[in-house]
Amino acid sequence: MGGDVPFERLVRVVQDLSRARSLETITEIVRQAARALVGSDGATFVLREGELCHYVDEDAIAPLWKGQRFPLTACISGWVMLHRQPAAIEDIYADARIPQDAYRPTFVKSLVMVPIRSAEPIGAIGNYWAQPHRASAEDLRILQALADSASVAMENVRVYEQLERSERRYRDLVENLEDVVFSLDTAGRMQYVSPAVAKFGYSVEEMLGQHFERFVHEDDREAVLRDFTLAMGGEAINCEFRGIGKGGAVFFLRTTVRATLENGAPVGLNGVLIDVTAQRRAEAQLRSAQRLESVGRLAGGVAHDFNNLLTVINGYADFALQRVEKQDHLHSDLREILSAGERAASLTRQLLAFSRKQVLQPEITDLNWIIADIEKMLRRLIGEDITLVTHPAPNLDPVLVDASQIEQVIMNLVVNARDAMPTGGRLSIETANVELDDAYVDQHPAVTPGPYVMLAISDTGYGMNQQTRERIFEPFFTTKEGGKGTGLGLATVYGIVRQSRGYIWVYSEPGQGTTFKIYLPRSERITAKERPVARKVVRAAANETILVVEDVEAVRNIVVRILKDAGYSVLAAASGKEALAICQGHPGEIDLVITDVIMPQMSGREVAEQLANARPQTAVLYMSGYTDNAIVHHGVLDPGKQFIAKPFSAADLTHKVREVLAARPG
Repeated sequence: MGGDVPFERLVRVVQDLSRARSLETITEIVRQAARALVGSDGATFVLREGELCHYVDEDAIAPLWKGQRFPLTACISGWVMLHRQPAAIEDIYADARIPQDAYRPTFVKSLVMVPIRSAEPIGAIGNYWAQPHRASAEDLRILQALADSASVAMENVRVYEQLERSERRYRDLVENLEDVVFSLDTAGRMQYVSPAVAKFGYSVEEMLGQHFERFVHEDDREAVLRDFTLAMGGEAINCEFRGIGKGGAVFFLRTTVRATLENGAPVGLNGVLIDVTAQRRAEAQLRSAQRLESVGRLAGGVAHDFNNLLTVINGYADFALQRVEKQDHLHSDLREILSAGERAASLTRQLLAFSRKQVLQPEITDLNWIIADIEKMLRRLIGEDITLVTHPAPNLDPVLVDASQIEQVIMNLVVNARDAMPTGGRLSIETANVELDDAYVDQHPAVTPGPYVMLAISDTGYGMNQQTRERIFEPFFTTKEGGKGTGLGLATVYGIVRQSRGYIWVYSEPGQGTTFKIYLPRSERITAKERPVARKVVRAAANETILVVEDVEAVRNIVVRILKDAGYSVLAAASGKEALAICQGHPGEIDLVITDVIMPQMSGREVAEQLANARPQTAVLYMSGYTDNAIVHHGVLDPGKQFIAKPFSAADLTHKVREVLAARPG
């Protein structure tokens, strides 16, 4: 075995071991090399497993112990591991370290065993001869060099496997994130993108090699490029922008990017994309709701004050009209004043509806009934060139609503749909029982989860863009031509729905039509519908006395005049305290107190409560330009309370007075 041939072979083996990436590969290389390097008749590869020697593999002229395990103290491989030194035995039957009974069935006469050394003994390499053989120092050096190379290779495999496990964990983590992990080269091309990019409609393959600008909204590209350039210079950058999904969908994205460095120089960018679309849309909805709430408070205040003025204007115009002959030129002028006042009153009612400060008189009813009642009128309203289709859900749950107000909601939405289809189209009205769950609430933060009844009105008209959708519920906002609308229709719808504890959402795209979906809370019981019967009596009965309590003098005067003209005996008070003083000093009966709801120092409710102790038989009628929590809660009249909304006509007031007086006990 002289010369350099064994060492040349050893060099090649060491090279093979350096490329090994698994223990199985190392075992195979060592098993074959050990026998060939020293010309033995057998070779074995042993690994330590705790207190056992595991004969992992062998290459021999006859089977030995492949796959078997022995105690460390019962075999020569265990001895060399424990003592961390080789054993060269010429005659195995003359050495006390050899378990001779185990060797008798074998061909082995001589052996060399060298340890695979590391921080702890991890194994051994054995060589066997069928004839007595004295191993040379060169044999021992070659075999120990092989064992040491195997030790290094095994450590490399351990480190490689650990690194591979770490990379696998990192890859699994990255590829299972909901957020998108990406990396760019210095030119801005995608070098890596995680599979989560599928949420935007792209495959990984479609993204790789593409410049990132392709996926950024054109209005945001300049800012994003500037931020990414700063990141390439070493800054960690956080920014938001709009991304473009496959098919053109727009997403709101937040990203954090920083440079990847090699030898201190940037070679690209790494970052994470977080989809904040739902969050941004929810914030926009909240801002819109807050804006509408603020406008509503303003509209309600304006409507309240204006209603007081209209009560006076319309009342005196009505008085004057009754005293002017029809042929008199003033008659038509007064008629125009009164007509304009009535139109103004209609506008203030819509403002009160939007601001949710009108009085509702809800009843438990079925939306299908309401739709059926007005369907014929709706067909006449939309014309013959629009097809109306209704889809009432069977077994629809009841809702607690003011039926007349819901009719107004449907009418307003149908008129809007008709105007959006000037050349004809299809209008559908449908109802359904729905459950709004937490997932829906995440997208619509103002909503309370639970069971609802849905009313959907859809058209095939022009549709709306995003800017229009964001403003459609604002009062006086309209897309119609001048003179074609006041801009209060949808504001009124919004107010009625919200005051009914419901929610309304619009779904629309330009050219794709529009759908309004209204969700009203489900009620637990239902009663038969009752229709109010209008009272015809407007004159006073004999000797009926009414006390009018109103802090605005002009309104107080007009109410007093209407009642006196109707034949009532009328007392008047400018405040709650004055009203109570009149009640104490008046010797006769007071049949009815008509009081404003909101007054300085003492509200109408407080007047009624104190009056009830002194005059329990006296009825009370409240009046107001809008409600507050004085007699209603969230716009719903307290049980047993009577109310009339300003402005009202003389006929409205006298009819209501007779209704209240007739309802008194006895």
